[in-house]
Amino acid sequence: MRLDRPFHFLAKPRRRRAEIIVARGFRAVSILGMNAKCAKFFAAACALAAAALAGCSSAPKFGENVYPMGAILPLTGENAAAAREALNGMELGAEKVNASGGIAGLKVEIVPRDANGSDKLSFEENFDALRRDGVRVISVGFDEVVVPWHQRIAKCDDAFVNFLCQYPPATVDAPNSVRIFLNGAQDGDALSKVVERPDRRDVRIVLMSVDSMFGKACGDYLAFCVRLERTKLYTDVFTQNTRDFSIFSGQIKRLFPDYVFYVGRGGELKSFVESVAKDGFRGTVASGAVFGFEPFKVPEGVKFFRTATLFELGKIATPASREFAAAYRAKYGRAPTWVAAYGYDSVVELAKAVEAAKFNPSKMRDYFKDRKTEGAIGSMEFDRTADPLSELELTRL
Repeated sequence: MRLDRPFHFLAKPRRRRAEIIVARGFRAVSILGMNAKCAKFFAAACALAAAALAGCSSAPKFGENVYPMGAILPLTGENAAAAREALNGMELGAEKVNASGGIAGLKVEIVPRDANGSDKLSFEENFDALRRDGVRVISVGFDEVVVPWHQRIAKCDDAFVNFLCQYPPATVDAPNSVRIFLNGAQDGDALSKVVERPDRRDVRIVLMSVDSMFGKACGDYLAFCVRLERTKLYTDVFTQNTRDFSIFSGQIKRLFPDYVFYVGRGGELKSFVESVAKDGFRGTVASGAVFGFEPFKVPEGVKFFRTATLFELGKIATPASREFAAAYRAKYGRAPTWVAAYGYDSVVELAKAVEAAKFNPSKMRDYFKDRKTEGAIGSMEFDRTADPLSELELTRL
């Protein structure tokens, strides 16, 4: 039901009885046995309520031939560049779907919202406003803003949610959802393989995580993966975009670790590696997948490993991936990131799910269960909770 449509009343008193008809899409209501004065009071009260409801919607109005898909992303703030990449990919995905006839003839329109509140609405307010305006598919990202609201999102039963975040249990207790994005659990599993245990001696590991919901969620999972028998694990946190790691690197040196793990968004990765090497660390530094990785010269005496999608490494050569990359370069003048590829695949796959579910958001998850897809990012294999495994590799720089 569209809440932005006004109520219309025709009050016609007749011998102490009145009939009130509610028009424009609402069923007629007949009130008999009510005198004219009461009928007028009832009509006025309903009109006020209708006006209040009509004023609740802050999202734009959509045409009859449009299928809106919401996207709540941190379009301002520290991860804005990555959010723009995801949004660019989603826009291209909508163009792809619409060029093929849309969703049962409806054109897909991406409705972006800033998760960081530049429009003076909080994440929750944007989420509710989109739903009030009839948006039934909403992509949300990234971990920093999604995780605090995860339990609230998980209870949503009138819209289907796509998690653009790495929070490991994102879809487990959110039955009306999917993750079309890199799974943090898969990333942690792959990254932990860098640890070698050739003998029975203790392995000493330092795990440094960015001080955010992303760092906590993915850092905790990585700690679980590496905390095996005969392991001494030390953990600490840093602020995103830190450039001076001298305090941390001095402490790390005194711990004599074999491995140092970095869990962050990538902006400070080069400074971090150079700092620990400058203070004398000679061992292995390993990083999970980051936004916008920039290659750098690894200091002498340090081995550096990182996880990366095969798309980022240029190892996906499927027609869908090549078509997406070419379209992205033509529109934006640069190569797409892996985040953009997931944004593109999100819209393409969600459109298929909408049509398969006959526009019922509560049925969309069935489309993804135990399904393998091929898209711009490469192949994704979804389990019964609609959580995917992507093509990921542990590589040495």
